[in-house]
Amino acid sequence: MSTNETAQKNILCYGDSNTWGYIPARNGLRFPAHVRWPGVMAQALGDGYRVIEEGLNGRTTVHDDPLSPAVERNGLKTLGTIFDSHRPLDLAIIAGHIISLERMIAVERTLAESGLPFAVDIFDYAKLTDKLKKLIEKEHIAIKSGRK
Repeated sequence: MSTNETAQKNILCYGDSNTWGYIPARNGLRFPAHVRWPGVMAQALGDGYRVIEEGLNGRTTVHDDPLSPAVERNGLKTLGTIFDSHRPLDLAIIAGHIISLERMIAVERTLAESGLPFAVDIFDYAKLTDKLKKLIEKEHIAIKSGRK
């Protein structure tokens, strides 16, 4: 491994059709890589960062898809494997819909068992008080959704 690779920060973007780049009403077509949000983020971050796009059209948070049994779309079942396949990771962004408490606990467990060399805090930012949000933003970088 070169010195450049060891200094590079690896960011995993794990999500559903939004991460995959689905174009609505276009019969399953997807936006080009530079237009999808992980690609835009990679361009904005520049050198020194490797943004790994792990989007899957139709991925759910915790539910099996009986209409597509050949493709595992249950995000909870694949998250650990995806993390392992892209090690080492410096950051994982899990994009998708509102995360249930059960899901959050499962993700935290997976992160704890993943071997990442640091702790990752996961919470539903939208449910925090304004006072707590200000405290977090004062000392940390909060990655949050633009959804309201």
